[in-house]
Amino acid sequence: MKRRSRQLNIRLTPAEQSTLKSAARRQGYRGVGEYLRAVALSGKAPTEYTYTVVVHPGEKEEGGFWAEVPALPGCNTQGETYEQTIEHARQAIEGYLKMLIKRGEAIPSERQPKSTTVTAVKVAV
Repeated sequence: MKRRSRQLNIRLTPAEQSTLKSAARRQGYRGVGEYLRAVALSGKAPTEYTYTVVVHPGEKEEGGFWAEVPALPGCNTQGETYEQTIEHARQAIEGYLKMLIKRGEAIPSERQPKSTTVTAVKVAV
């Protein structure tokens, strides 16, 4: 039985090429081709993103905490405890990214934080 092979040619901007190369390296693939094959065969795109969550203390009268995600404008949340605030931030990020995907918009990426005063939260969409 003869195995058929198809070649797909796509044109990418330099920014898209750079993004794909970074994603391939981050995911542990040898190159963009191997990475794209794996994504295509899995039926879904990579789903792990890392964002900085900045947690602030709430008002004295109210207590608790509130958090913002600087890379995602308007993505804010709150909680009674620090841990609850981080979990709410994770849920808010997931919702935000799902909304971007549904609208067909690009998902923003963010470099790892350099400061020790923020918490990086990994989110799976």
